[in-house]
Amino acid sequence: MKQPDTAALRERLANYTPEEETDRRIAELRDLLKEISAVKDSMADIITGFTHAVADLQKKDIGARVHPDTLKALNEICTNFVVEVGKQLMAHRDRQLELQIFIAFCKTCIYPCTQMGSYCR
Repeated sequence: MKQPDTAALRERLANYTPEEETDRRIAELRDLLKEISAVKDSMADIITGFTHAVADLQKKDIGARVHPDTLKALNEICTNFVVEVGKQLMAHRDRQLELQIFIAFCKTCIYPCTQMGSYCR
Protein backbone atom coordinates (compact mmCIF):
# COMPACT_ATOMS: atom_id res chain seq x y z
CA MET A 1 0.00 0.00 0.00
CA LYS A 2 1.30 3.41 -0.93
CA GLN A 3 1.88 5.87 1.90
CA PRO A 4 0.07 9.21 1.51
CA ASP A 5 2.19 12.31 1.12
CA THR A 6 2.06 13.97 4.51
CA ALA A 7 4.44 16.81 3.75
CA ALA A 8 1.59 19.29 3.24
CA LEU A 9 -0.03 18.21 6.51
CA ARG A 10 3.28 18.49 8.35
CA GLU A 11 3.86 21.98 6.99
CA ARG A 12 0.33 23.03 7.96
CA LEU A 13 0.84 21.58 11.43
CA ALA A 14 4.19 23.34 11.80
CA ASN A 15 2.60 26.69 10.90
CA TYR A 16 -0.49 26.07 13.05
CA THR A 17 -1.39 28.66 15.67
CA PRO A 18 -4.54 28.45 17.80
CA GLU A 19 -5.28 32.13 17.21
CA GLU A 20 -5.51 31.64 13.45
CA GLU A 21 -7.85 28.67 13.90
CA THR A 22 -10.02 30.68 16.29
CA ASP A 23 -10.10 33.65 13.91
CA ARG A 24 -11.07 31.34 11.02
CA ARG A 25 -13.91 29.79 13.01
CA ILE A 26 -15.12 33.21 14.16
CA ALA A 27 -15.21 34.32 10.52
CA GLU A 28 -17.19 31.18 9.59
CA LEU A 29 -19.64 31.83 12.42
CA ARG A 30 -20.09 35.45 11.33
CA ASP A 31 -20.84 34.28 7.77
CA LEU A 32 -23.37 31.78 9.13
CA LEU A 33 -24.93 34.49 11.26
CA LYS A 34 -25.35 36.69 8.17
CA GLU A 35 -27.03 33.80 6.32
CA ILE A 36 -29.34 33.12 9.26
CA SER A 37 -30.22 36.80 9.48
CA ALA A 38 -31.02 36.88 5.75
CA VAL A 39 -33.27 33.81 6.08
CA LYS A 40 -34.99 35.35 9.11
CA ASP A 41 -35.67 38.55 7.18
CA SER A 42 -36.99 36.53 4.25
CA MET A 43 -39.33 34.60 6.57
CA ALA A 44 -40.50 37.84 8.17
CA ASP A 45 -41.32 39.18 4.69
CA ILE A 46 -43.29 36.03 3.87
CA ILE A 47 -45.23 36.21 7.14
CA THR A 48 -45.94 39.91 6.68
CA GLY A 49 -47.17 39.30 3.13
CA PHE A 50 -49.39 36.45 4.28
CA THR A 51 -50.82 38.57 7.10
CA HIS A 52 -51.62 41.40 4.70
CA ALA A 53 -53.22 38.97 2.23
CA VAL A 54 -55.46 37.51 4.95
CA ALA A 55 -56.44 40.97 6.15
CA ASP A 56 -57.31 42.01 2.57
CA LEU A 57 -59.43 38.90 2.06
CA GLN A 58 -61.28 39.52 5.31
CA LYS A 59 -62.16 43.04 4.19
CA LYS A 60 -63.47 42.04 0.77
CA ASP A 61 -67.10 41.28 0.09
CA ILE A 62 -67.28 37.82 -1.46
CA GLY A 63 -70.55 38.64 -3.19
CA ALA A 64 -72.71 35.96 -1.57
CA ARG A 65 -76.37 36.84 -1.74
CA VAL A 66 -79.27 34.90 -0.20
CA HIS A 67 -82.82 35.41 -1.32
CA PRO A 68 -85.10 36.68 1.49
CA ASP A 69 -87.53 33.79 0.93
CA THR A 70 -84.67 31.33 1.45
CA LEU A 71 -83.77 33.03 4.72
CA LYS A 72 -87.41 32.91 5.79
CA ALA A 73 -87.65 29.20 4.94
CA LEU A 74 -84.45 28.42 6.84
CA ASN A 75 -85.73 30.38 9.82
CA GLU A 76 -89.00 28.43 9.78
CA ILE A 77 -87.17 25.10 9.54
CA CYS A 78 -84.98 25.99 12.51
CA THR A 79 -87.94 27.23 14.53
CA ASN A 80 -89.98 24.10 13.77
CA PHE A 81 -87.05 21.91 14.76
CA VAL A 82 -86.62 23.69 18.10
CA VAL A 83 -90.36 23.50 18.80
CA GLU A 84 -90.47 19.77 17.97
CA VAL A 85 -87.48 19.00 20.17
CA GLY A 86 -89.11 21.01 22.96
CA LYS A 87 -92.34 19.01 22.61
CA GLN A 88 -90.43 15.72 22.73
CA LEU A 89 -88.50 16.83 25.80
CA MET A 90 -91.70 17.82 27.57
CA ALA A 91 -93.34 14.47 26.69
CA HIS A 92 -90.27 12.63 27.99
CA ARG A 93 -90.37 14.66 31.19
CA ASP A 94 -94.06 13.82 31.64
CA ARG A 95 -93.37 10.10 31.16
CA GLN A 96 -90.55 10.28 33.70
CA LEU A 97 -92.84 11.96 36.24
CA GLU A 98 -95.55 9.31 35.68
CA LEU A 99 -92.97 6.56 36.12
CA GLN A 100 -91.71 8.12 39.37
CA ILE A 101 -95.28 8.31 40.71
CA PHE A 102 -95.89 4.70 39.68
CA ILE A 103 -92.66 3.51 41.34
CA ALA A 104 -93.55 5.42 44.51
CA PHE A 105 -96.96 3.73 44.53
CA CYS A 106 -95.46 0.27 43.90
CA LYS A 107 -93.10 0.65 46.83
CA THR A 108 -96.11 0.96 49.14
CA CYS A 109 -98.12 -1.90 47.57
CA ILE A 110 -98.22 -5.39 49.17
CA TYR A 111 -99.49 -7.21 46.07
CA PRO A 112 -97.41 -8.66 43.27
CA CYS A 113 -96.79 -5.97 40.70
CA THR A 114 -97.19 -7.16 37.13
CA GLN A 115 -95.97 -3.83 35.77
CA MET A 116 -92.66 -3.87 37.66
CA GLY A 117 -92.09 -7.63 37.17
CA SER A 118 -91.49 -8.27 40.89
CA TYR A 119 -93.12 -7.79 44.26
CA CYS A 120 -93.49 -4.30 45.61
CA ARG A 121 -91.37 -3.53 48.64
